[in-house]
Amino acid sequence: MLAVAAIVLVMAAANVATNVLPSRWTVPLCVVAAAVLLAIGLAGGLSAADLGFGAGTLLAGLGWAVLLVLAVAVTYAAAGALPRTRVAFADRRVTEAGGRRVAWKALVSIPFGTVLLEEIAFRSVLFGAVLVRFGAGWAVAVTSVLFGLWHIAPASAMHESHEAVGAALGTGRRAGLLAVLATVAFTAAAGLVFAGLRLWTGSVLPPMGLHWAVNGLGVAVAWWLASRHRIGDRAATGTGDAP
Repeated sequence: MLAVAAIVLVMAAANVATNVLPSRWTVPLCVVAAAVLLAIGLAGGLSAADLGFGAGTLLAGLGWAVLLVLAVAVTYAAAGALPRTRVAFADRRVTEAGGRRVAWKALVSIPFGTVLLEEIAFRSVLFGAVLVRFGAGWAVAVTSVLFGLWHIAPASAMHESHEAVGAALGTGRRAGLLAVLATVAFTAAAGLVFAGLRLWTGSVLPPMGLHWAVNGLGVAVAWWLASRHRIGDRAATGTGDAP
């Protein structure tokens, strides 16, 4: 129990720090926090297999990760091709950004910040610790619920910047609360999928691949659609590639 408590404490501190400190600190902070969490897991007696990095599952896990990335790419291509679903990509945090910033976000900030920390925290160390001590059901449930709660802080920013979310929920305090509740529910459900992949494959690589594809490819597709099909404000106001 002490190891689980220590893991959750480090995760809570990392969550607060990544939402409070300037964005330039996000990637270094996430790398350090992920390393600390792995160290806690190993010190607590977890093996490489318990952490989702067992030698026997790495190759298969990598294969599943690649397939999941391709599946998301095909899904996004189909959604981006249709005007009715294209609006789902209209997030001003991306559509108003410059090309270099988007590339940094998709290729550095998301994989080595968001995905690295969250997958090491939830599907590697915490999942392994709870699985060993309490079983698979608890591991899936605990990591999924906490993954949903992890996204409380960024929920309001998404509500303010995402056109489809704003249009669906409206504005004001009530809409902001609904956005938080919807985000927690959605990300908890996503946590179930990620945890299911981790449990089924025995590897943390498939949820890592799927997580990056959903976020990283989503950013790239949103920016590309803004420049080609005028979704969001970026193309409409002509802000172009300004950083």
